[in-house]
Amino acid sequence: MFSPTANATVLSSTEAVKGRLLIVRAEIESSVFCFVNLYAPNLGPERIGFFTLLRNELIKYHQDHLIIGGDFNCTLDFTMDRTGKEPHPRSSQSLSSVVTQFDLLDTWRVKHPQSRQYTQVRVGNSRVSAARLDRFYISQNLSSRLIHSNINPVGFTNHHFVTIDLVSSPGERVKSHWFFNNKLLQDITFCQSFEHFWQQWKRKKGDFSSLRQWWEVGKAQICVLCQQYTSHSTAKIKAAVQELEASIKNIEEGLQRDSDPAMGHVLQEKRLELSSFLQERVKGALVRSRFLQLKDMDALTSFFFNLERSVAQRKQMTCLKLQGGRVTISPSEMRSHAINQKKEKTNTHFYLHPKLTKLAFIKAVLKK
Repeated sequence: MFSPTANATVLSSTEAVKGRLLIVRAEIESSVFCFVNLYAPNLGPERIGFFTLLRNELIKYHQDHLIIGGDFNCTLDFTMDRTGKEPHPRSSQSLSSVVTQFDLLDTWRVKHPQSRQYTQVRVGNSRVSAARLDRFYISQNLSSRLIHSNINPVGFTNHHFVTIDLVSSPGERVKSHWFFNNKLLQDITFCQSFEHFWQQWKRKKGDFSSLRQWWEVGKAQICVLCQQYTSHSTAKIKAAVQELEASIKNIEEGLQRDSDPAMGHVLQEKRLELSSFLQERVKGALVRSRFLQLKDMDALTSFFFNLERSVAQRKQMTCLKLQGGRVTISPSEMRSHAINQKKEKTNTHFYLHPKLTKLAFIKAVLKK
């Protein structure tokens, strides 16, 4: 799924191998990207055939900017990316030929040429095995756009989370709209801060030439208050998550030197603790993506495009019922009506009814 702010236009979507190979072409900032998401088979012979199919598919898109990511189930350099020898040398050779043919770069190795970090760590039978199976490859011509490539532990799987940061265009688009995060209404500390701000702000009406000017400046102040509070809260959570990730990484490195069963239990506890932090991020991501449940993420690709289309249609105003019951489809008449409604709202005075709760009051203010 693309962020609404990415300014992406999907050109095509192909599921070359059901559940294993998805190819999406998209135009972003006048550049055409080919995104490939894959999950290589576990069995060696099947994996070799899979990489052959991958090569044949990539030939169709060799002129695009290639971004390939997923679980390759083998490594190209076991001396740096495994704790032991590569058990699938033929698969490794097959993948290596694809990387060479399309002039691809291993993003994590580009940014960490001498580092050892793994995306899968298994602890069992007093033995630890680790490998960097999950990777991103990009076209050579994207190397100057690569900013970061990171591996982060997660709590719900023994595979780690791999991320990359790429610059899609020389300039960055500025957001023109700000949307209030409704979850802040569940934060008691925020509600108390907002109430204090509002009581102070009401006393400043005399500092402005009109009520409208006071209200317009007030809305900007509310925006800043919410953004600063969210930024501070996010920073604290991010610091806690980074501390847990570093702790998990240190434990995994220790287990590679000394397979201690007690440390294996500690590792599981740390992963569960990290998982509890990440659950909130997952909920937020599902809301932003309009998923109701995690299982919805396994829906067919056509589901997502139909969803985007229906959302876009809901955002369009095709007609408007005016006072008196008349329906208009004229864009100019609808704009004129909206402007008149806006003028009427700006002249509204706010009075806090005794029975109005603090949360309902904040909602009422933000809806104006």
